Amino acid sequence: MIQTRPMTRDEVPAAHAVWARSAEHDPLSLSAFTAMIGDDGRPWVARQSGELVGLAVGALWPVAGDVRGSVRMLAVAPEARRHGVASALVDAVGADLDAQGAT
Repeated sequence: MIQTRPMTRDEVPAAHAVWARSAEHDPLSLSAFTAMIGDDGRPWVARQSGELVGLAVGALWPVAGDVRGSVRMLAVAPEARRHGVASALVDAVGADLDAQGAT
């Protein structure tokens, strides 16, 4: 079963490790990864059997008097792909952004 929830600061290193394994073409240092999440990011993680297997970061920004949202980052550990992890993360981030008033 896939469980999603907001990322805690303690999970940043494990999320960075998932990013490093899943995005070898886009290597980021831990500090660059943390900066990509940003203070304004809304990071989420996915866990399966207790192991962190994916992450997604939502973002909000004002546009013409409205608030828009999008997924800024998405990564799933290679061994956890094709099991619904990305879909669960996108659903969780989307619901979070909706709750924040994003259109």
